[in-house]
Amino acid sequence: MYARTYKDNLRLLASEQKEEPVVEAVDPFAESIVNISDEDVEPIGANMLYRAAFSKLKHSYVIKAPDANYVNRKEDKFADLADILPALIPDCCEVDTDFLTGYYLASVHMNLPYVLTSFHAGISNDSLTKGIYFALAKREKKTKWQMLGCDAKPTDMYKSILYNGIKKPCDIYDSNTRSSINIQLSEAIDVMSVNVYTCDINSSSTAELIKQFTLIKDYLTMDAFILLRLPANWTTKYTSMSTFLLFCVSNYRTVKIFKTPWGATPKNYLLLHKRKLNTLPYTYLNSYVNTEPNAPLINQTYFNINDQDSIMKRINDAYVTIMSQEVTYTKDVAIQLYSGLVESKNKTIN
Repeated sequence: MYARTYKDNLRLLASEQKEEPVVEAVDPFAESIVNISDEDVEPIGANMLYRAAFSKLKHSYVIKAPDANYVNRKEDKFADLADILPALIPDCCEVDTDFLTGYYLASVHMNLPYVLTSFHAGISNDSLTKGIYFALAKREKKTKWQMLGCDAKPTDMYKSILYNGIKKPCDIYDSNTRSSINIQLSEAIDVMSVNVYTCDINSSSTAELIKQFTLIKDYLTMDAFILLRLPANWTTKYTSMSTFLLFCVSNYRTVKIFKTPWGATPKNYLLLHKRKLNTLPYTYLNSYVNTEPNAPLINQTYFNINDQDSIMKRINDAYVTIMSQEVTYTKDVAIQLYSGLVESKNKTIN
């Protein structure tokens, strides 16, 4: 009698959803990814997060960054993959560094379900998304994928799935645009229905990174995969960045930081998966982003009553990896490692 709506289709797809069986794998680029997860850390309560009224008293401390000299990449050891991979991947598109990132993370670190609803901020730069798509395409069972996104430079290709808000150009750091995007999404999908969210937009402060993190917060499932682009250099904002990462460790079961070994200029990403609690203290995160760009997110009192030395050491190690560690293998080995990843079956590392 009635035509099925878009939301009806999503509910039907969700009822069919099953996760891909996990097969443990050896990570070919393990030296470029740092796992800072810790199941034992309890979620940091709202009373320990930023409040403007206490900013000078409890949010003026400094966490010293570890010694790490930034190393410029002299050569992209993976450059030749642009010519090699299309022959190994059926119906493949143009291969660039973002494609390599999406394909690698989806193959090794993202155990994605068979039914996806995804949102991509900056979707017109779609190589990352295409990498994920072609990694999933080699699975025996096909993935049903509903894609949405927003972009400051929309293209005709994605016109029908853009939720940019009404203010042009789309700026995910603008409060009015963010609100408008969420209003538009409310007319298209249910809350807690997006299980993959990527944001490959550059951020210049910890506040902007948190704005990426909270952009579509009401639409993310408990076990959503979240991939955010980290600032290239944490040196001048180490205290704020490290406290935000500690907040993530306390609230997510999987927290990984990845520095791309490919590309003339590496990119850094934060991968989050499986929220520990149903809700997060977004009110206090909003207070932070509307007041401070790079203040400590966590109240200093928290460190006085909690011993988090082991986690902070992992965060320090991640910073050193991003700032100073570089790939040591040859171009031949780089090509061999990635080609082996493409030719293998999907395996994931928790």
